[in-house]
Amino acid sequence: MRQDYVLRLIEQLIHAIAQVVLRRELGRPEEALHQVLLTLHHQLGVDIAQLTGLGPEELHERLTRGEPLLVARDKCLAFAALNREVGLIYLDKGAVDTARTAFHLALVFTLRGRLEYPAESRPPFTPEVSELVGRLQGYDLPPSTQRLLEMHGSCGREAASTGQG
Repeated sequence: MRQDYVLRLIEQLIHAIAQVVLRRELGRPEEALHQVLLTLHHQLGVDIAQLTGLGPEELHERLTRGEPLLVARDKCLAFAALNREVGLIYLDKGAVDTARTAFHLALVFTLRGRLEYPAESRPPFTPEVSELVGRLQGYDLPPSTQRLLEMHGSCGREAASTGQG
């Protein structure tokens, strides 16, 4: 039953994120942002009011508290994917600082989702670390994010040297 729940959650998140992408690509940024809010509420169980003013640690705790490992991982990665889309929306609007903030959250939650949770069959909406890092060029990353990047790089080198990954 738990496996069915995880698969259903992933399917719902894939559909919701696809709706955000579609609306963004059709040039309907306000509808895309509204879909992000709906997804946060319905699939991830949080309201924007609950997230306002929280740092990455508190956001992570709010999203994953009491969840089984795979559900916590998928929520982290979905939150990352949604923030990536928010970043792209704000970049299109010319709001570079807001876009950077969203890309930074996407990077932190992608790294945490990849480092702290089971690696098997990550959902297809998992953002690419290299793309997010590229979008943050010239932006001073906090030391905590730099540590996550170093850990991610170490895991990648270890997997390559052992023939895994």
